[in-house]
Amino acid sequence: MKQLGLISITASLMASLFCACSDDSVPNASVVPAPSDVSSSSLVNSSSDVAYSEADNPVSSSSLAVSSSSIDMSSSSSDESLSSSAVADSPTFSKYLAQFVSPGENSLNFDSHVVAFNANGFTSKCEDAVVQLDDEENIILLNSISEENIAECFPKTASLLKNKFSPDVKFYAIVIELGADPLFAVLNKFTADEIVFYGVHPGGENCILSASMTRTIFLVADSDEFVKNGNIPVSGQKFHSDIWKCDESGRNIPSVKNFGEWYSDSLL
Repeated sequence: MKQLGLISITASLMASLFCACSDDSVPNASVVPAPSDVSSSSLVNSSSDVAYSEADNPVSSSSLAVSSSSIDMSSSSSDESLSSSAVADSPTFSKYLAQFVSPGENSLNFDSHVVAFNANGFTSKCEDAVVQLDDEENIILLNSISEENIAECFPKTASLLKNKFSPDVKFYAIVIELGADPLFAVLNKFTADEIVFYGVHPGGENCILSASMTRTIFLVADSDEFVKNGNIPVSGQKFHSDIWKCDESGRNIPSVKNFGEWYSDSLL
């Protein structure tokens, strides 16, 4: 597999089991400028009021999405109901964003080239294929990704890609590491000139986050042939939710679903 380009973001807050993160605490990133803060005044609350747990997953493995092109319009009403239910339960970008961004809020979204992402929910085979280290143990690789590895890293997404892109479109995997949980990761901009991602933090004063590292692999369809070499600048920014927040003690952050595989609504 031909490897194209080098892009890496490694940010870690692993100094202690817990860390108190305020507006001024920004994860270190060796290859990007220190993230600037962005916040929104019109955000929606998480539907859960239980403490955050890493056991939360976007959907169960049995809740697979159904592409609209695969639905037989002449099928029975029961089949249509089943298909509609499967689509409704799909882990789409819109549902991911709705946990901290209100409908109609345009301050944060996924770039249209981003097809899917998988946060801490991929197999070791996937990791071996797309995550590689330099001599200093830093993740530095932006990889072209094969059809086989797309299926390995993004099993729910792979079945939805058929006939969605022309055969000459190239796919790439971009790896981002963030070092304090709970966090959301959003790849907001992908062009020939820059790549911009956001680490979404809960609002509130001095929220105490787990120091666990979240590794996210983004699947990007380079339909505009942006990736021609490895010299695309990468920048990271921090987005604070005004409603998804910790309590006055800095703890009891409402539960969110930020792990596992999610994909673009355009695939349905």
